[in-house]
Amino acid sequence: MRYMGNIKGESKKRNIRETKLLDRIEQTDRILYKMLERRASESPDLELFRTVDGEIYSFGAVNNHANQLANGLSSIGVRPKDTVCWMLPTSPESMGYWFALSKCGAVEICINEAYRGEILQYVLNDSRAKTLIIHAKYYSRIMEIADGLTNLQRVVIVGDDELDIGKLVKPLHVELYSHFNFKDKQPVEIAYQEQNPSFHETSTIIYTSGTTGQSKGVMISHHMLFFYGLTYVESIGINKEDIIYHFLPFFHVSGRQLVGGAIISGARFVLRERFSVTNFWKDIKSNNCTQVVAVGGTPSLILAEEESPDDGDNPLEVVWAVPALPNIYSKFEERFNTRVTVPFGGTEMTYITKPDLREGAAKKGSSGIANDYFEIRIVDYHDNILAHGEIGEIVVRPKISEIILQGYWNKPESTVISLRNAWYHTGDLGYLDEQGYLFFTDRKKDSIRRRGENISSSEVENIISKHEEVVHCAAVPVASEIGEDEVKICLTLRSQTTFDRVEFIKWCFDRMPYFMVPRFLEILDAMPLTALGKIEKYKLGEIGANTWDVEQAGYRITRDGIMPSQR
Repeated sequence: MRYMGNIKGESKKRNIRETKLLDRIEQTDRILYKMLERRASESPDLELFRTVDGEIYSFGAVNNHANQLANGLSSIGVRPKDTVCWMLPTSPESMGYWFALSKCGAVEICINEAYRGEILQYVLNDSRAKTLIIHAKYYSRIMEIADGLTNLQRVVIVGDDELDIGKLVKPLHVELYSHFNFKDKQPVEIAYQEQNPSFHETSTIIYTSGTTGQSKGVMISHHMLFFYGLTYVESIGINKEDIIYHFLPFFHVSGRQLVGGAIISGARFVLRERFSVTNFWKDIKSNNCTQVVAVGGTPSLILAEEESPDDGDNPLEVVWAVPALPNIYSKFEERFNTRVTVPFGGTEMTYITKPDLREGAAKKGSSGIANDYFEIRIVDYHDNILAHGEIGEIVVRPKISEIILQGYWNKPESTVISLRNAWYHTGDLGYLDEQGYLFFTDRKKDSIRRRGENISSSEVENIISKHEEVVHCAAVPVASEIGEDEVKICLTLRSQTTFDRVEFIKWCFDRMPYFMVPRFLEILDAMPLTALGKIEKYKLGEIGANTWDVEQAGYRITRDGIMPSQR
C-alpha cells in the first residue's frame, strides 16, 4: 500500500511498548527455519516479504523453495554438520539457500561479497568447507585462488540461466553444479527430519575482521541467531502491522536480524539488494515502511541529500542505528520526523540493551539499559569493576544459554581471551551512569570501521607489505566526514621516484575487498618507532600536507573498481 502522507502537523512518534515474546516460545522451537515452517503450515499464503520490484513471497513459497534447494544440496553430498560457504547477493534466492542449509543441518557461512584474493582464500580454507555456493559473477575470483584452495570439492553456481557449466574452466578435484539442476527436486515438509538440529547446535559462522590478526569466524548457535531477531522485536515493539525496510547483506548479523524479526513477529519486510541513497525515501514511501536498520554512515549519507519541505512527511517510525553518533541522530530525528534508537550489540553477543523510546525519556548518546537477557559491567585492564561514570571496557554476561558466541572457529586461544573470567570482553570502551544507562565512547581494539565494515589493520598491512616497492607499512583510521573512519596507509618505499599512487590503489583493489582499499596515502622517509621497534601508530592518524587523497586526486573507490569522479 502506497504511503498517502501525514495529516499536517501529525507526529508519527508512537510510544514504543516493550513486547515480551520469549516465554511464549518453547526453547526447542527457537530455531528460525522451524518458525518459518510453522508459519508456512499455519498461514501458507501470508506475505513474508516483497522485493522493491513488487515480487511477493509468502511464507509457504519461501519454505517450499528452501525445501527444493535442501533436497538439491543433499543430492550432491551436503550432510549434517558440514561447513558450507555461500557468496550471493542479498536476494530471495540467497535467502532460500540460507534456510536450505539450515534444513540440511549444515553449518552455513555467508562470505562477504567484496572478498577476493588472499582473504577469500583464507576464509574458504579456514572454514574447511567442501561445498561453495557462489553467484556466477564472482566465479572468476575462485579461479584466481584455485591453486591455494585445500578443501573445496564442489561448487554450485547461481544467477545465470544461460550458463553452460560444461564450458567453464574449473579447479582440479572440484565438481561444478548449476543451481538450476535443483529445480526438479520436489518440495518436502522437512529435509533431514531424522537429523533435526537442536537449538544449541552451531547454525552459522560469520567471519569478522574486528581486531588485529586474521579474520575470526564467530560460531553462532541456532538459539543465538533466533535471538538477533527476538531482541530487535522486543526492544521496539515490532508487530504484524509493521513493514521493515531491508537492504542489508546476510554476511552481517543485521541482515539476519531483520528476517528473523519478521518471522518471529509476523511483520513484513521489503527487500532491496543493497543500500541506495537515491531510492531510500522512494522505497520507504511506496511500500509504507515503518522500520529500518541503518548501519555505519547510512544516516549521514541520507542527511547529506538536499533538504525538502516535506522531509518529515514519511511513514518511518523508528530507525535502529549503529554506531552511536548522537549529534547526527538528533538532526535525523528532527528533519525526518522519526525516532532513532542506538542499541549496543555485535556479532558475538546479539543486542544487550533496550532503548527507552517513551516521549522525552531517552538519554542523548545512550544505548539504553541492559535488557532482560544480559548483565553489563565496566571494568579496568585487570577486570576490576569501575564506578559509575568511569570509562573502561564493556563486558557482558548472558542470563540464559546460547545467546553469545560459542567461540571462534579454529581459534581456541582467542576464545579463551574473549571469554576470560566468565564475561565476554567486547573490546569497546564506555561507561554506565547511576541509572544503569550505557554510553559507548570508543573502541579499545586496533581496528578500523568504514561504512559499517570492520577492518583489521593487520590484514590490510599483510597484503600491502607484499607490494614490490613497499618496505614498511602501517594502516590507521582517520575520521570520515560522514561518520566512522576512512583507511589511511603510511608507507616507506624502496624508491619514491618510480611509485605511482593511482596504480598502487588499483593494485590494492585487485587484492582486497573494496572497503579495505585506502583512501589516504602518505609516504614517509621512516616510520616513527618505539624503543622496542614497534610502529607508533598514534602519530600517523592525522591528515597533513603530505597526505594524498584518492578523492581529491579525482577518483572514487567503488565496489566495481577505482573510478574517475563525476565532475
